[in-house]
Formats: sequence, structure tokens, C-alpha cells
Amino acid sequence: VVEIIRRGRRANPGFPITAKMNVYDGVEGGTDMEEAKRIAKILDEEGIAAIETSGGIGEGPKEITCQEVKSQSDEAYFKEYSKAIKRIVSCPVILVGGMRSLPVMKRMLDEKYADMISLSRPLVREPNLIEKFVSGRSSSSTCKSCNKCFDASGVKCNYGKK
Repeated sequence: VVEIIRRGRRANPGFPITAKMNVYDGVEGGTDMEEAKRIAKILDEEGIAAIETSGGIGEGPKEITCQEVKSQSDEAYFKEYSKAIKRIVSCPVILVGGMRSLPVMKRMLDEKYADMISLSRPLVREPNLIEKFVSGRSSSSTCKSCNKCFDASGVKCNYGKK
């Protein structure tokens, strides 16, 4: 990873390079918190612009990355990962994982779980979600993380479809 960062810098001086990294894979022999901390420190020392913390892999338990978000209490399911990494690095840390509502996003930032919030599935469901947030038309995504975003025809919201 360090070599990739260095090559990227040589090819694109001044371009910010970020990393998305698992803090917990959920499989025997996979990445765990201690290994993730070592990797995060290396990335930070290398001058990475930000680290996005995540978890789970395809071979792991689906409940790690495929958690249904029914209420605000289900949101931010990787918050402890991001907070642990944030404690040991100086670069910004990005939180992903079930972020759906502005109040939770704001709380995660205010309580120093992360420096930034990342969205994926909510933007698949509602590409104009940020516009809705800014205009005050909505403070929450309608995405429930049903995990039907991916099919043979590409990435799109398939909520409610069989």
C-alpha cells in the first residue's frame, strides 16, 4: 500500500490520496483491530489525506456489512472502528456504515467518532439526497439497507422489487 501511495504521489503531485480500509474482516485470519491500527499508523505516517474505516468482506458474515437500518439506533454501525482509528492518527477519519439521518451524522462528528461522513447506498437510492439535506426538504434517507442495490444490470435501488 505504501508503494501505491508513493507512486500515486509521484504521478500526481499535490493530489489527495485517501484509503478505505477494513478494521475488522469477520473471518479467521482476517484483519482485526490491532492489525488495522498498525496499518492506519503506517498510512498516517506516509501522509495519507484521510482514512475511511469499514468492515466485513464477501466471505465473512453478512451481518457485518449488510445490516438493515430501521431506525437511528441502527445507524453508524462502524462508529467504534472509526473512533479507535481516529484516536491514533493525525489525518482525518471518515465514517461509513448505515449513515442515514442528519442528526446521527452530526452527532458522530460532534462526538468525535469521525471527521467526515461517507454515504453509499443512500445515494444509490436518492442521488439528490444531499440537495434534500441542504434545502431542508429531508433530514433522512429513505434507504433501509435492504442490500438489493446490486444485480446483473448494475447498481441501482431495487427496494421492494422481488
